[in-house]
Amino acid sequence: VDELQQRISSLLKNLPQIIWSIDVVENRPIYISPTTRDISPICMELPIPCLAWTIEEDRPGVEAAWSDALAGNTVTVESRVKGPDGGLRWFKRNFHPFADETGTIVRIDGIMEEITDIIRARDKLERLATTDTLTGLANRALWYDRINQALALAKRAPDKHVILMLLVLNRFKQINDTLGHPVGDAVLKQIAQRLEGALRDSDTLARLGGDEF
Repeated sequence: VDELQQRISSLLKNLPQIIWSIDVVENRPIYISPTTRDISPICMELPIPCLAWTIEEDRPGVEAAWSDALAGNTVTVESRVKGPDGGLRWFKRNFHPFADETGTIVRIDGIMEEITDIIRARDKLERLATTDTLTGLANRALWYDRINQALALAKRAPDKHVILMLLVLNRFKQINDTLGHPVGDAVLKQIAQRLEGALRDSDTLARLGGDEF
């Protein structure tokens, strides 16, 4: 038995995920992975592990997920946690409730896994899908979505109007042909900056392709 316990302890210490189990009747930890120290002090706020180190904006979502788990549901929630070094990291918490023979939830087991790299990759893909890579402006896909939202809002509110301006640069082809595409790209970036400076924060400026804005 001792040998088996040592093997299990070694296995749990070696896993990058944080594994924990909370007695929700006595409000005490049954088990918490030692790897928890990598993201927060071991003397954490209970009953939700690492809640004290979860940034304030994300705590309501974690607390709502915990309440859902107490009701008997398996729940997954993502949130940002501030580590001992002050850096922000994304984690996914999985809450798994355990009921006794009467159906009462007496324990919640959980796994906490870092997903910072996944979130960054997802954000990058979203930016690539909606952003013009040269100017950093909205691309055609995001512009199409924004214009449809604006038109829908205008239909619901009689006092709302939609203004659309299409701007195409004159003689831009000559710039590319005589000075080269790097200079043409620099001009497009400068145009984008100047147009953004003339618009409100609530306006959408997009590059539809080529020299079309």
